[in-house]
Amino acid sequence: MTAPARAPRVRGFTLIELLVVMTVLGILAGITVPVLRGAIERADAVKVVSDVHTIRMAVLQYVSQESALPGTAGWGEVPPEIADILPDGFAFGYKRLEYAWTRIPSAGGTGSTPSQRVSPGRGRGQGLTRRQQGGGGASETQEVTGIQGVIWVRYDSQDPVANALKRHAGHNAAWTPDQMMFVVAQ
Repeated sequence: MTAPARAPRVRGFTLIELLVVMTVLGILAGITVPVLRGAIERADAVKVVSDVHTIRMAVLQYVSQESALPGTAGWGEVPPEIADILPDGFAFGYKRLEYAWTRIPSAGGTGSTPSQRVSPGRGRGQGLTRRQQGGGGASETQEVTGIQGVIWVRYDSQDPVANALKRHAGHNAAWTPDQMMFVVAQ
């Protein structure tokens, strides 16, 4: 009599092999998650800058049609004068951030028409200057003229989007710890 044939033995993973695979996956996740978080923050900043550009273009279109500036609106409020010019469903905010439009009054009146725009050095200190670092460490001062208004973006000072927004803001922007100001000038 012959012995029964043994079925071939199927070999599985050992505990050590499973631990090595889990460690490698943990390291890859530790590298990938911060990179993805940074990409999301940069995308949010680009969205906010795009929204500011849309508001700016709506204001300039309103000025060209009506020869007047839209009125000031509070945080998160769309100025009624430009509501029809903005895309349908446009919100004056994004995620945890809020936007506001402020018309800049001129020294001689309310600043409601383009002919009453603020010029640097006139009025109550509403003119702006911009410093740029030139080659060789020399700084150059450039006046910003034709200021019509300001688009404000309010955020939490600890919001990670704030730092990304500061990097993407452009030359017509200034900020404080909890707000960013984008100048609308012609």
